Amino acid sequence: MATVAIITEAADKILVCVLVKIERVCLNSLTIGSSSSILQQMPIITSAKKKLRQDKKRQKDNLLIKKAVKATVKSFKQKPTNNLLAEVFSILDTAVKKRIYHPNKVARLKSNLSKLIGKKIASKKTTVAKKSARKKKETT
Repeated sequence: MATVAIITEAADKILVCVLVKIERVCLNSLTIGSSSSILQQMPIITSAKKKLRQDKKRQKDNLLIKKAVKATVKSFKQKPTNNLLAEVFSILDTAVKKRIYHPNKVARLKSNLSKLIGKKIASKKTTVAKKSARKKKETT
């Protein structure tokens, strides 16, 4: 059987050490009330510690790029313009280059976003055509 001992208690975190038989395995901090927290063993070897630091840094960088993609796509969907489309394409290409998104997903996103520009142009043409048709009827 495993016994659990609470080592330190913070506002919303508890550091837990599990005593299994004679071996002692320390788990990293567990956030209470969060389903996204994953229990992992803390690395002991120096290279494993370095890898953990690298992974955390890469995770932060990847999240920044993902947030930038989401923000630009959202702003483009609100007001689609050719300038914003080029900006969105640039950010999506950067995400593919850094292997954050799969190339096929980015191709699909680009296609769907390009269609929004086409719909906008088509809707402008129909509104212009309707206005010109009204003017012709009014003049005759």
